Amino acid sequence: YSTTTAFGRFVSVINDRELSAPNGWMFTINDEPSNLGVTTAKVQSGDTLLWYEGTTQNHFRAPSAEELDADSGYWTEISTAEELLALAQTTDEKKLAGNYILTQDIDMGPLPAEFPGICSESAPYTGTFDGNGKTISNLSIYQPGETNVGLFRVVFGGTVKNLTLQNAEVCGKDCVGAVVGWAKVELSTKSMSGSVAGLIGNVHVTNSFVTGHWQTGGIVGLDGGASDSKTKFSVANAVDRCSFAGGISGRETTGGIAGQNDGSITLCQTSGSVDAVEQGTMAG
Repeated sequence: YSTTTAFGRFVSVINDRELSAPNGWMFTINDEPSNLGVTTAKVQSGDTLLWYEGTTQNHFRAPSAEELDADSGYWTEISTAEELLALAQTTDEKKLAGNYILTQDIDMGPLPAEFPGICSESAPYTGTFDGNGKTISNLSIYQPGETNVGLFRVVFGGTVKNLTLQNAEVCGKDCVGAVVGWAKVELSTKSMSGSVAGLIGNVHVTNSFVTGHWQTGGIVGLDGGASDSKTKFSVANAVDRCSFAGGISGRETTGGIAGQNDGSITLCQTSGSVDAVEQGTMAG
């Protein structure tokens, strides 16, 4: 363990496994995350204590009871372009809160219908989409007058992970990204566990082109985050271990990974060209 005067001792190694910053061992007491060290936190008889690896991949959140006890029904499998399109066409909040896993590489090229992008601002994606190491190729989204444009239009507390997009062409107006248009967050000033943020993890976009006007990024258009100066609470969407290779064109706040980054970007890389009239970087 290591010790700070303000918060007490923090465990740094469990079962000979040491985690490197920003990752670390964390714990919950009765499903509530603790921001105190093990010698400062109060535990009573009958309390349930859960230790877990807090990482950028899990957004430093403890696994839910559903995830710990998950059976085969926890995931809905997607294996065709038509099934992916059906998810994009739904406005059912229950389906948009579902957990999906790709079981095959998917070629979107032959799809006869326009791909609108999954979810919307009024009905965002809140579940987990696991690409399972598979590739979605030839995704084409052409919405030059639209806001929140991408494979997922708005993700709110959801997760998109383990996915490759290849030969994608995405065009929108504002908040445009190949993977997510807007990674939306919500900050609670009452409880650490009340804030909502998501994760885009281990997602790779290759040989692709993203075009927009404002907040245009290779992975995400607007990577959300917020903080409160009084409580010192903060929340940030996490973009971790992602990469973009291709071309990006925008006017304002344009970046290789994120158009505008108010969240967290870790261990990401980009290659290719960023064409921005006013501002362009890895994170605009």
